[in-house]
Amino acid sequence: AEHFNIDPDKIVMLGLSAGAYLVVMAHLSHDIPELGTTDFPEELHDIDEEVLGIIAHYGPYDFRNPGRGPAAMLTRIYLPKDKADDTEFLEMASPIVHANCAAVPIQLIHGAEDKLVPVKESRALGDALQNAGKEVEVHVIEGADHAFQMDWSGEYNRESNQHMNAFLSKLWEREL
Repeated sequence: AEHFNIDPDKIVMLGLSAGAYLVVMAHLSHDIPELGTTDFPEELHDIDEEVLGIIAHYGPYDFRNPGRGPAAMLTRIYLPKDKADDTEFLEMASPIVHANCAAVPIQLIHGAEDKLVPVKESRALGDALQNAGKEVEVHVIEGADHAFQMDWSGEYNRESNQHMNAFLSKLWEREL
C-alpha cells in the first residue's frame, strides 16, 4: 500500500464472474482452514486481510446441488475436477453457506438476462446475507446478460457504475 500510495483502510474488493466468487469466498471463508492455502510466502502471513467492502458482479455462489444445467456447468468450471461429486466440499465451497461470516457490506450486481450464471445466484446470496443480519445490496440490471461490462460505455455498465459509486461513497463516508 505504501509503495503504490494506497490507503489500506479504504480497500474494497471487486470481482466479476469467477472473480466475484473469489472475492466473496475470500472474505467469507478466511477462517475455514480446509479452504485456506499454506503456500503463501512467509512475509505475507501477518498482512491484515480486512477490507472495507465487497462488490461482486454476476458470480456463482451455491454449488450444493450441481445436478444438470447451469449448476453442473458452474461446478465443472469453478471447482477442482476431483471435487465435483464431493457433497461436503461443494457445500464448504459455496459462499451462500457462509453468509453469517460476512463482516463488511457486500454489493451484488447481476444482469437479469444472464445466460451463463443465473441471476438467482445473486438473489439467493443476497437473501442469505440479509437473513443473517448482514449489510447487503442486490442490484439486478434489467436486460443485461453476463459480462455486460464488455460494452464499456453501454447503458448496463453505466447503471452498474452508478450503483458502485453510491456504494463506495457510503463506505468511504463511514471512514471519515
